[in-house]
Amino acid sequence: MRILFLTPWFPNRVHARDGNFVERYAALAAEIGSVTLLHAVHDPKLGVGTLELHTEARIWGQLHQVYYGGQGGRWQRLRARRKAWRAAIAALTERPDVIYAHVLIDGGIVAARLARRWGVPFVVSEHASRYLEPGVPLRYAFDFMLARRAARRASWVLPVSTALRMGMEQKGIRANYRVLPNPVDDRFFVPASREASPGGRQMLHLSDASWQKNIGLLLDAFELAHREDPGLELVLAGDGNPVVLRRAIATHLGPAARRALRLRGPLDRSEVVSAMQSARLFVLTSTIETQGIVVLEALLCGLPVITTPCGGPQSLLQHPEDGSVLADFQPTTLAEAMLAWLARPAETDHARQQRAERARQAFGLERFRVDLREILGSLRG
Repeated sequence: MRILFLTPWFPNRVHARDGNFVERYAALAAEIGSVTLLHAVHDPKLGVGTLELHTEARIWGQLHQVYYGGQGGRWQRLRARRKAWRAAIAALTERPDVIYAHVLIDGGIVAARLARRWGVPFVVSEHASRYLEPGVPLRYAFDFMLARRAARRASWVLPVSTALRMGMEQKGIRANYRVLPNPVDDRFFVPASREASPGGRQMLHLSDASWQKNIGLLLDAFELAHREDPGLELVLAGDGNPVVLRRAIATHLGPAARRALRLRGPLDRSEVVSAMQSARLFVLTSTIETQGIVVLEALLCGLPVITTPCGGPQSLLQHPEDGSVLADFQPTTLAEAMLAWLARPAETDHARQQRAERARQAFGLERFRVDLREILGSLRG
C-alpha cells in the first residue's frame, strides 16, 4: 500500500516542534505500507513568490517539504500557499493508493481534490482547536465551506478526542467519524524505576505559555494553595516567552510563592520524562485542548493530573485515581484540588505503574497500531 500524507503541520526550520506528532503517524504507517509525506509552510524570510522544495529520505519514507514566501493580505497568502502545495504535489513520482491528511483546513481540502482527481480514498486526522472555539469568524467562512465539503467526501474523519468530534459536529461538519487519539511513545514515557514515587509536594506544568494555556489561572491558584501549605512547589517548564512569563509571575505571585516556583526553559524529550518522573502532580490549566498530549505523557509516566474542563483531556482521565477534571476555571477550585491531591500519602511505585498501565492499554502505541491498521485496511479496494 502506498500511503501519501498531506499535512500543514510538521517540524520545519521556521517552527522546529510544529506538529511533531505527525512524524509518529508516518513512522507507524510505514509498518503497513510505503510512506511519502508532503508539507507546505510559510517562511517569512523568503521573498514574494519564492518557493523552496526540500526532499529527503527519512527512516519512515520520503519527505517533500515546500517553503513559500510572501506577505500581504489573506487572499495573497492563500494563493502563495496553493502554489506551494502544487509544487509539493509535482514532486511525487507515483500515485498513492491512500491519502492520509492531517488538519481538515487545509490538509483535508487538498486531499479531497487529489482523491477525486486520482480516484483514491482519503481520511483526515483532525487536531485543530478552531472547532472548540465559539462561532465561526466571517473571514474563515470560505474555509469552513470547503472543509464541510471535504469532510463529506472523506472515508473517515478522525478527531483526536470525543470533545473535538462534538465541536466539529456543532460547527456543521458532517462526516463518517471515528475518534483516534494522537500516538505517544509508551516505550519512552514510563514511570521511574525505584522503590517508591517522590515524597515531596512538587507540581509540574509544561506548555508554551500561550493564551490558551491560561498561565494566570495556574499562578493565581498556586498563590492561594501556597498560603495554605508553604511546602508546595511548582515547576513551570516549556518554551514560552521568558519575558512574558516573568511579568506574569510578578503580577500573580507574592514573594513567598515566587521562591517556591522553579522556572525552566524548553525541555527535550528526556528532560520532560525526568521532570514528570520527579513530580507528584501534573497541572493543566488550558482554556481549550483538542487532546492534551502532555496529559497522556504524564499518565504514562505514572503521574496524576489535574485539568480544567478544556475538552480533550477529560476523556483521558478514565479512572478516579488518574486525576481530577475541575468543575470550572476558578483559582479557588484549582487551589483546593492541588491541596487535596498533595495531602495524600506519597504514592508507591506500584500505584504509578498501575496508572501508566491503564493509559497504555487505552491509548498506547499498540492500541494505535490496531486502530490504524483497521482504518487503512478498510480503504483497500
